[in-house]
Amino acid sequence: MGRITMAEARQTAQDIERLLGTNDIKPALKAAKAARRTHPRNAFFANLLGVAHSRAGNAKLAISEFRQAVRLRPGYFEPQRNLAGLLIQNGRAGEAIKLLAPLTKRITASGDALRLLALAQLQTGDAPAAEETATRFLEAHPDTPDMLNLRGVARVAQLRHSDALRDYEAALALRPDMADALANRAHPLLLSGREGDALHALEQALALQPGHVNALHRYGVQLVQIGRLDDARDAFRRLIAIAPTHGEALRELSALTDQTDAPALLKQIDQAKQVSRPNDINRAQLEFADYRLRALIGDRGAGQSLTKANMISRKHRPWNAQDAERGAAALIKSMPCLPPPVPADETEHPRPIFILGLPRSGTTLTEQVLTAHPKVHGLGEFTAAETWMQAHGPRAAFTTDDAARLAKSYRAALPETPPDITRLTDKLPGNFRIIGHILTAFPNAIILHVRRDPLDVAWSLWRNWFSNPGLNFAFDQTVMARYFNIYARLMQHWQKTAGERIHHLEYTALVGDIDASSRRLAALAGLDWTPGMARPERNSALVRTASQAEVRAPVHTGSVGLGHENSDHLSDFFAGLDRTLWKDL
Repeated sequence: MGRITMAEARQTAQDIERLLGTNDIKPALKAAKAARRTHPRNAFFANLLGVAHSRAGNAKLAISEFRQAVRLRPGYFEPQRNLAGLLIQNGRAGEAIKLLAPLTKRITASGDALRLLALAQLQTGDAPAAEETATRFLEAHPDTPDMLNLRGVARVAQLRHSDALRDYEAALALRPDMADALANRAHPLLLSGREGDALHALEQALALQPGHVNALHRYGVQLVQIGRLDDARDAFRRLIAIAPTHGEALRELSALTDQTDAPALLKQIDQAKQVSRPNDINRAQLEFADYRLRALIGDRGAGQSLTKANMISRKHRPWNAQDAERGAAALIKSMPCLPPPVPADETEHPRPIFILGLPRSGTTLTEQVLTAHPKVHGLGEFTAAETWMQAHGPRAAFTTDDAARLAKSYRAALPETPPDITRLTDKLPGNFRIIGHILTAFPNAIILHVRRDPLDVAWSLWRNWFSNPGLNFAFDQTVMARYFNIYARLMQHWQKTAGERIHHLEYTALVGDIDASSRRLAALAGLDWTPGMARPERNSALVRTASQAEVRAPVHTGSVGLGHENSDHLSDFFAGLDRTLWKDL
């Protein structure tokens, strides 16, 4: 065989690139393999074969070829970029970050490298680093819509929704037909109380790209939140038809599925599990969906799916119990007793009602009862107080000046409300940590503490998926018990310091006699009772928690005692509870 000339090699490369460009994958792969054998030391052909393997869906072989191309020619950026992108696509962002970090210092490669690095940092959960990387890129290229969009995502992950909204709107000013930015823009709009604008943004995105996965997913979720359950089912089914392995959509659809449709959806989930990676976060979502449906039809194997779902989730979503315990101790130390409150301005309206307790204790239902009153507006899980405390405290002592700053920051974050609204409900359960701080900042605040049997709460947490990283403790029963102990210790402290300013509401009473409980809630809120408060399932207010489908059903006692019925699944949790704090057990 004669020697291959440079011109022939160039022609071979052009032929392969043409086949890849027209998506003729099989002939492109065949030609790339032949060229690779002919030119075993040529990094260019190793990279081309990697691209062909990637297009053919063989990530393992593609990664191997990209690595070989980098070894053959260390300064060759294209295979490094391709390798990093594929690692990110396959959930190996940590490896991508190691590869990309030195590349961002090279002028010729820094733009693409920064883009990929920001994506990788987002995937690992390091939103501050992703924002910093995106900002660095935007300083050199300010009019780049996709990087503005990416920085918006990083800012949402840090609960900086106003900043994120500005990024999305800047991206859309540059590219009005950018479906990604439209879909992402819906989230901060929703959190700012602009539900109609959020829904419209999603509908715009879907008009531009009917098969846009992110937009369809957000659309389905928001339809559930506003109670349009049939439309939500349709949205999730459309999404699953496009992306059959989409774990979140399958899990969310499972929550909207009855016994009749459960077997058919189980088959779809089984098919998705067969092609999914066994230990990635998408698989956890599939296992939660599998559990829900198997439990619905009485399958004894449901518990195995639940165990797998939580085991995978805690690997990806760890929770630092020691930090949380130290933080609780610091909060108690910062406020051994309530300092003088911020001077109250009686003309200030609306009056805040803080609904708090353990997650899944009935806080959402309590808010739905209250917001059924025409003078009450629900903020949902409003994070303004928590965010301020995370940024500024706890200090050695929480002073009246600190309280004034907290109050000012909180009020600045409030959405606009109709003029006839006289009460606002803030139902972030974790606000139990800062009851004393809230009462100092808001002397006229009403604190409603919802209490529920800890085993029932634990069982409800254990069998549900939570996107909020603040609930990562729910995936590990030993860690969950430590969270419950923190809660009990803090509530014990606030009961001593705030006493009668905390109003307790028992979950069993709430669901056992909704009429009497709704009347008591109206009285505590200083409102005249209205009949709609006893029918919270008819309340059309937005619900953005895991209870979003449940609260659309009439109030019932069906979940009371489920934790005790399933106590054999909660043995690690039960063993971890501090009996000095949980004497009633």
